[in-house]
Amino acid sequence: MAAGRKIVIEFLGKDNTARSVASVENRYQKLGSKMQRIGRAAGLGLAAGLALTARAAVDAGKAAAEDEAAQSRLAETLKTATGATKGQIAANEKYVTAMGKVLGVADDELRPALSRLAVASGSISKGQRLAAIAMDVSAGTGKSLEAVSTALAKAQNSNVGALGRLGIATKDTDGKTKSLAEITQD
Repeated sequence: MAAGRKIVIEFLGKDNTARSVASVENRYQKLGSKMQRIGRAAGLGLAAGLALTARAAVDAGKAAAEDEAAQSRLAETLKTATGATKGQIAANEKYVTAMGKVLGVADDELRPALSRLAVASGSISKGQRLAAIAMDVSAGTGKSLEAVSTALAKAQNSNVGALGRLGIATKDTDGKTKSLAEITQD
């Protein structure tokens, strides 16, 4: 005969139920505490993120205002030094933007250089040609655009010594000083 197996079914009484309920409540309290800590941390993170976003917005506003002021200064310089029209000034701003994108030169570096060169040459188009040369020389020598454009502005007025100090050959093989046209052609 097959041996019989016993199945024991235990019914939980009042004491076990109270302990189970207390255990569940304790676990929910711990979970609630953890959720509160997570909520506080998330709130602090959100507040910090909002503060950073607000700071970035203020910085962006300042940068936009500074850029607008630089555009206005260049426009006024071009009007005064070259007699530029509104259309020429607008075209010049497109030039500054395009050169910045193509060559990676920041417009806050290019505008003062272009201003300096346009004043020295008396022409927007000559200033732009000289600015293109200045950007190439700056990239090739590692010298700042400001230093190169200042040297080119001086050379525009027959003082090529500043270009020589940048390491640019300013004398021909006979030892005679070259003209700016010859130097820029080289």
